[in-house]
Amino acid sequence: MIDVTNPITIEFFEVERPDGVSGAEYLQRLIPDKKVVKTFNQTGVENLGNPDGSVMFVAGEDEEAVRLVVELSNKIDFAIYIQQLFCCQI
Repeated sequence: MIDVTNPITIEFFEVERPDGVSGAEYLQRLIPDKKVVKTFNQTGVENLGNPDGSVMFVAGEDEEAVRLVVELSNKIDFAIYIQQLFCCQI
């Protein structure tokens, strides 16, 4: 599963961190049998429509899932930066 969300409060003043973890880590806890990769959440719609080498960060716990998302991102012309893998305590 590709997590494209940003857990922003309804007032847009801060990030919501359920249980003190990232949104992707929280999602992973909700669906522990799925592989979660975080990406496509740190750029504007203009770059999503025409990436033209824009940087895209990718983070996830499962190396194969991250690799697949990196391949997808490369195919649609994003420059990829792989963040350190996050680790969830499920």
